[in-house]
Amino acid sequence: MIRTCTRAVLILALASGWTVAQGEPKAPGVFGVTFAQSGNDTVVARVAEGGPAAKAGLKAGDIVQKVGDREIFSPLQARGLLYAVPPKGGVKLAIDRGGEDLSLSMVAGTFESMRKPYAWLEAKIGAPAPEWFAESWTLPEEWEAPPTFVGLKGRVTVILAYQAFCPSCFTHALPVHAALEKHFEASDDIVFLGAHTVFEGFDHNTPAAAVEKARKAGFQGPIFEDARMDACTWTELIRTTGIRATPWTIVIDAQGRLAISEATPSAAKLQERLQKLVQDATPKK
Repeated sequence: MIRTCTRAVLILALASGWTVAQGEPKAPGVFGVTFAQSGNDTVVARVAEGGPAAKAGLKAGDIVQKVGDREIFSPLQARGLLYAVPPKGGVKLAIDRGGEDLSLSMVAGTFESMRKPYAWLEAKIGAPAPEWFAESWTLPEEWEAPPTFVGLKGRVTVILAYQAFCPSCFTHALPVHAALEKHFEASDDIVFLGAHTVFEGFDHNTPAAAVEKARKAGFQGPIFEDARMDACTWTELIRTTGIRATPWTIVIDAQGRLAISEATPSAAKLQERLQKLVQDATPKK
């Protein structure tokens, strides 16, 4: 797998409001920014050091209100609008920073100039797990709000990285995670999430298809569309945890450390390892 971020063939035109007649830019600009969903807001999740967004003063936690003159309703829409800006093109962002309304001007860079900021991070087992971010969530009825990286601290977090149109995902990995989800359903010390980490077949690997495949396989947990920086081929979870293919299982222990990051094993093997992590997480009486 290539360890640098290459241009993704994404249908971001739909999000930005472009039409086929208008076409798409031959070389879209990049800004080094990752957007995520936070309640009803689109927030800045990551800002690449040294990138155009960082130089413009954009910071993690900023709420994006407008890109140009377009009001923002979702992370995908915001990313799509920036995708339409060519290299060296300018765009203004209206943001809310801690209740203060600000206007920032950004100038798009090129993919080549972002080679270092786009670097493959690949967290090590036993090291602090990288934070994950979602562009959108699908929640079961019992979840009142999406889970957060910080909010799950103290619990074992099991994430299945998969794609909707990936045969081994819905014949092997989703049933494995569904079975383990049921096995541990009485425990409050472990939570199972699905992460739709798309890096190919963007027209088929849709959020709706991802949820449909998961539910058919019996997986009932929250499912999120993994965020990505600009139009990077690799989603942020792929880029930061070193996912090499789908399906892939990532486990974060109760202390927030990366415990497992590998191709999804059998249910029996994974259950044994999860049981140990849950025992370690359970408060001793």
